[in-house]
Amino acid sequence: MKDKELGNLGESLAVKYLRNHGYTILIKNFRTRIGEIDIIAQKNNMIIFIEVKTRISFHYGRPSEAVEYRKQYKLKKVAEGYLTQKNSWNSPCRFDVIEVMAGADKNYRIHHIKNAFIVSY
Repeated sequence: MKDKELGNLGESLAVKYLRNHGYTILIKNFRTRIGEIDIIAQKNNMIIFIEVKTRISFHYGRPSEAVEYRKQYKLKKVAEGYLTQKNSWNSPCRFDVIEVMAGADKNYRIHHIKNAFIVSY
């Protein structure tokens, strides 16, 4: 499976997981000139910006480890674009990471890391 296909599969599984856990999906693949946020969801009046990382092994570490400082900075800037566009600066928000581990047996494990990193506005 190619990286793009694996990523798309991971995002689809993350959306299903989120819906099953009471989240409303506001938008998928929100883009600005700076970058993209995989999923923007809402639960209990909180806006959640979600980065999905899908892997088939831990060879390069946990999937969430790929969301390092530079990626966090980009996500923050894209989130600012969303909040500005939707005039939602007064809404509470957080940044989550969803790790999707794809097994050879077509079983997928999902690990949802809430408040994966802190951003102050």
